[in-house]
Amino acid sequence: MVNNVATQLRREYWENRTWLFVLPIILSVLLIVLSLLLAKYITALGVGEREFLIFQGEENRTQMLDFSLGAQPLSEADNTGEPAQPLTEEQQFHRDLETSFDETPLAMLAVYIASAWLVSFFYFAACLYTDRQDNSILFWKSLPVTEHENVLAKLLFGAFAFTGAALVIGWLCWLVIVLVALVSPGGEILLKDMTVGGVLSAVYMGPLLIVLGFIRGLPIIALLMLLSAVARRSPLMMAVVIVAVVLLAEKLLFSTAFVYQWLTWHLPLLPLDTEVAEGGSLLFYHVKDLFSQPLMLISGIVIGIAALVAAIWCREHRFEI
Repeated sequence: MVNNVATQLRREYWENRTWLFVLPIILSVLLIVLSLLLAKYITALGVGEREFLIFQGEENRTQMLDFSLGAQPLSEADNTGEPAQPLTEEQQFHRDLETSFDETPLAMLAVYIASAWLVSFFYFAACLYTDRQDNSILFWKSLPVTEHENVLAKLLFGAFAFTGAALVIGWLCWLVIVLVALVSPGGEILLKDMTVGGVLSAVYMGPLLIVLGFIRGLPIIALLMLLSAVARRSPLMMAVVIVAVVLLAEKLLFSTAFVYQWLTWHLPLLPLDTEVAEGGSLLFYHVKDLFSQPLMLISGIVIGIAALVAAIWCREHRFEI
């Protein structure tokens, strides 16, 4: 079974390798161009120091401002006991730029993972439909590969290949951006507060959150694969129409939004915002959130497994095959 699944995974790679890399590479090019423009802007301003002089009151006193992470906000009292004047627009820009740079790897991964799941949704809606459309399923059914192995391979490929490729390209893009900051005259302002923990969190947290997202999004993934197995044309359009009809019917008949809440809860797009954990571990926050609603979790797993079983049955017994 393992060899058959591996063979099917290689098949999926050769048939979909373009979509594995196109969108992440486009995102990387855009982010690198933006980083170059940002470095050019910083260089043009001549920003190499982290200290600014703020003149207060008639006595023309000065205050040295530290824009490091955890520094005291300017809106609070300074060491003289007098409130500081508000930041100028330029100073606020550099404060936000520097204090948020340590969170940039996670913010970038959020974009890459979201784009990968978006591509995966299109893949799942077509993965069991295209080979029926072009009759290539007849060739694959002549091989000693069961539909259980076929559906499993497509499930694993769609859930982890797109997101995995996006993560690797995202990490490489981040390294390029760091190199740009290193060689740019004004780039040191971006790197002074970047910590090892901020980088390592992006390395280990991305794959773990993808696994959690897969567990959470299993029913949506499986239902898309079921529609792909039964639809005669345009499975994705069928999914959109069914969801719209169900949501509208629930709203008109019961004036509730349970189906909407259930669908949104099972989206695999987990936020990578470091503020969402309220100072704690972001990974622990998502694990706790996953098990905080057992009814949602159990219903999703049951519906997901049932939809996968139904998709396998349709592949084996549909009359046109």
